[in-house]
Amino acid sequence: MIKINNLSYKIDQKTIFKNLTLDVSKSQIVTIMAPSGRGKTTLLKLISGLLIPTSGEIFHENLKITAPSKKRVIIFQDHLLFPWMTAKENIDFVLKAQNKSIEMSLHFLNLVKLANAQNLYPHQLSGGMKQRVGIARALASNPEILLLDEPFASIDPIIRNEIIQEIKVLVREFNLTVFLVTHNIEEALYFSDRIIVLGNQSDDIAEDILINMDKTESIMALKKNPLFSEFEEKIYNLLKKGLE
Repeated sequence: MIKINNLSYKIDQKTIFKNLTLDVSKSQIVTIMAPSGRGKTTLLKLISGLLIPTSGEIFHENLKITAPSKKRVIIFQDHLLFPWMTAKENIDFVLKAQNKSIEMSLHFLNLVKLANAQNLYPHQLSGGMKQRVGIARALASNPEILLLDEPFASIDPIIRNEIIQEIKVLVREFNLTVFLVTHNIEEALYFSDRIIVLGNQSDDIAEDILINMDKTESIMALKKNPLFSEFEEKIYNLLKKGLE
C-alpha cells in the first residue's frame, strides 16, 4: 500500500529524515511516535503529498507520490471545518466536488452519530463533535489512506476514548490504511496494529513494534491485559531515550 524508499528530507539545512525506509500493508493501522519536533507531522505530510522528499521516493499502490490526492486524506488536530457552513454543508462540499449526491451527507453524519447536529455551525459544536464532523467529511471523500495528526489531543479524555473506539470500527468497516500521530501511549496501543517509534537523525526508526494483543471494547479494559504494561513501558523508555 505505502512504500517509502530511502527517504531524506531537509528544511532550512536541518535534516529531518535520512534514508528512511518503510513498508505498510493495506488496512494496517500504524501509529508514529516520537518526542516533539522529531518529524511526525512532516512524515504525514510527505505521505499525503503536501511535501516532497529532498531525495528518495514514496509510493502508494506502486504509484510515486508527487502531489496530494483525495485517496490520502489528512486530518489535523484543528478540524479545519469551514466556519460559515453547517455540519451537513461541510460534507456536502466534499460530495459536490466528487459529483456525488448530497443526499449521502446524512449517511456520513449518521456514521459518527451526529445526524441531529446537521444544521449546527462549527462554533456551536464541541471539540469532539467538530472532530466527528471532520472524520465524516474525510470518509465522504472515499479515501484509501487516512492520516491522523493528533486529532484527539484537545478532546476530553472520556469523550476521546469513545471517539477512538467508534473511529476504529469505521476504519475496519471502510478497510482503510491509517497513519496516526499521537503522544498518548494508551491511545496508540488501543488503536494500532503497529507502532513505529522514530529515532534520531542517524537512526530514523528506533523500533518497529507489532502490537499483538487481543483488542477489547475499550481502552480501560485493554489496560488490564498484562501485555499492556510491557508495551507501555517499552515505548515510554524509547521515547525517553529520544529526548537524550
